Amino acid sequence: MSRFILETLDLVTEFTAPKRLLQKPRPGVRAVDGVSLQVRKGEVLGIVGESGSGKSTLAKTILGLYRPTSGSILVDGAETPWRSRRQVRRARGAIQYVHQDPGAALDPWWSIGRTLDEALVIHGNRDGAERTRLIDRMLEAVGLTPAFRNRYPHELSGGQQRRIGIARTLILRPRIVILDEPTSGLDMSVQKTVLTLVHGIRQEFDLTYLFVSHDLSVVRNLCDRVAIMQRGRVVETGETAAIFADPQHDYTRTLLAAAPTLQSGRLKGAKAAV
Repeated sequence: MSRFILETLDLVTEFTAPKRLLQKPRPGVRAVDGVSLQVRKGEVLGIVGESGSGKSTLAKTILGLYRPTSGSILVDGAETPWRSRRQVRRARGAIQYVHQDPGAALDPWWSIGRTLDEALVIHGNRDGAERTRLIDRMLEAVGLTPAFRNRYPHELSGGQQRRIGIARTLILRPRIVILDEPTSGLDMSVQKTVLTLVHGIRQEFDLTYLFVSHDLSVVRNLCDRVAIMQRGRVVETGETAAIFADPQHDYTRTLLAAAPTLQSGRLKGAKAAV
């Protein structure tokens, strides 16, 4: 058994432009360029970088939504196969994803109960009574009541939609959860509620998190370690406290200096760092 629950080894994800008649082939874009990461069981690894740095592409490659061009993804030391949709679906039982925009990830014509039920049916649970019991259990785990089974996405607030997204993830009992900007677009009070929930269910369900975010204040308080991404590469990794106290890479220093702060005098330091 590997001491890491998740590893990526020289992972590359490249997108190529379609070739058009009588045109020269255009070079591909490496959204993820040789990323190697190790994640221990039960820890929270923050993936941080500016927009376009490759954070979400890395997360979706680990999940299997994008096929890696080269490199390896290992879960408990065993390489994850991505050769067919069936293999991806089987492997995805261990890794689940909470979308950045949970409202867009919910079918507006389906009730919440039907949405949660679909995941169980796809993964082979044919017992209707057992599925209903699991749905109610997950709704209660994220702070909602079983009555939400009969509601539709448009009837939910942004915070409630986030909770449903988390419930849909937990219902398959994953070991690794990828959180893609889970507080994006929420006001501060709702952010606090969602983050408290995320922290609580991590302990209750023994989860490991990949936390993708550009919100450095959230990353600083929630993550055990941080990986800084720039142009598809990881330029620095380390313990969260060490990264924030003494960043080693120029890009990391610039990123931290650009973060909003209420401290007077910080602006001068930010200009100097840039």
